[in-house]
Amino acid sequence: MADLTDLEKQSLEEIPHPSMPEGSSIYGGTKVFPDYQAENGETYFTLVHGIAHESSVSFVAILQATRALRKGFESAIYFYGPGSLNCLATR
Repeated sequence: MADLTDLEKQSLEEIPHPSMPEGSSIYGGTKVFPDYQAENGETYFTLVHGIAHESSVSFVAILQATRALRKGFESAIYFYGPGSLNCLATR
């Protein structure tokens, strides 16, 4: 590996690395939106229309359904149209 030039060293030292201790929040502690929790019998229903590995929207829909479960909602996911390809045994 080649040694760094003086210009490269100067460039590296211009902006300090923003490393923080493990477990620190990089976003601060102010909550802008309320922390919603489910009441008894509330359900979160997700529709997935995108194809896995071709649509990040499908992945986000699954993440949102997982988050709803953590908030106490019963969660249902409905795959339809091309999204039904996500449910094939060969996927």
